[in-house]
Amino acid sequence: MKKIKSGTGFWSKLSLLLAAVQLLFSIYHEIKDSRSRHQEK
Repeated sequence: MKKIKSGTGFWSKLSLLLAAVQLLFSIYHEIKDSRSRHQEK
């Protein structure tokens, strides 16, 4: 039972990490797009 608990904890941390990475990528792309748009003008 202990192994299962630690496993679920690991997966919950992993899912949180993936969500944070996706958020950072979306923000990075938004900044990149806004910068490229400013350069075009």
